[in-house]
Amino acid sequence: MPDDTSASLTKFACSCLTVCLLVFVPCTQLAATDLMKWNAQVVAGWVEPIYLGEDNIQLTAKLDTGARTSSLNAADIQHLVRRQEPWVAFTIRSNDGRETRIERPVIRIARIRRAGVGVRDRPVIRLPVCLAGYREQVEFTLADRSAMNYPVLIGRAFLANRIIVNSEAT
Repeated sequence: MPDDTSASLTKFACSCLTVCLLVFVPCTQLAATDLMKWNAQVVAGWVEPIYLGEDNIQLTAKLDTGARTSSLNAADIQHLVRRQEPWVAFTIRSNDGRETRIERPVIRIARIRRAGVGVRDRPVIRLPVCLAGYREQVEFTLADRSAMNYPVLIGRAFLANRIIVNSEAT
């Protein structure tokens, strides 16, 4: 049997999910406004729209609390050198099918371990992201996610202390 504190928190969370209205300033006019807030954090589903870059390119993202770093589907990755620094150029496809070519400096190289695939080195770049009213520069590993259901994975480095993921909601 749950104690009084647990029962109170459960009752509070349930009442927030059913009755609370969210009031926050979205990072752009394109940001979702129907998200809930609980204990000063936004509650979002495990799949949410995001807006990427300065042009607010709309993509669908999976919110993954098991991943530390975010990942972005990138096609035609080219490694460049600008002012003796490593850069990458790559193409992303928005939800409406438009392709955008992006060039960014490489922040670092991430070593990614995946079961059955082994270790892969991936370039890491920063791009501005708008999600649930938050706009921030996010580090992304660039990968071929074309076989995945979602072109973007948002990891806990961005989610922490901002967004609670409700695994039953999209």
